[in-house]
Amino acid sequence: MRINLAFLTFALIILIIYLLFYQVIPSYKKALSLVKDYNSKQIQKEKILSLKKQIEELESDPIFQELLKNREKFNSYLPDSPLVEGIIYDLVNHYQLLNLSKFPGLTYRLQDSDLKTPVELPLKPKVVEFSFRDSMNYPILVSLIKLLESNIRVFAIENIKISKDERKQILDVDLTVDSYYFEK
Repeated sequence: MRINLAFLTFALIILIIYLLFYQVIPSYKKALSLVKDYNSKQIQKEKILSLKKQIEELESDPIFQELLKNREKFNSYLPDSPLVEGIIYDLVNHYQLLNLSKFPGLTYRLQDSDLKTPVELPLKPKVVEFSFRDSMNYPILVSLIKLLESNIRVFAIENIKISKDERKQILDVDLTVDSYYFEK
């Protein structure tokens, strides 16, 4: 009888260990996993609700509404790609408007910008830097600069070197122009 009682105790301990390792612990792990998933979903839900509230606030803001109405115009000012062909087209068109000789050609490069803005932007603007050299008289140079400044696309004259040829009364102009864009 003692052997049976010892055997029953041993069997009961084995059964408890079996149930513990193969039933309770996996169920506990699964419950922990479900709690973690639930908590992460709750955090995501809070973030979504916060974003939804921010969107509702923006939608009621008249300045933001005006920006939405003019977003195509804004893309013209600061596009989301370099649009190098468009800039070259604009420069050639400016040359034709000023009745200058054939456009001299240019070099360009794409680079990161160190542009400082009063508000921290979510994207850093990139720069398309154009350089070209040509000969022209002073009034035409002024007209070219005015055309660049009045262009719908944002241009910044980064560098200009002017030398005068005394014999021809013409200016040799070496011009570097920056245009900005936001890369998606």
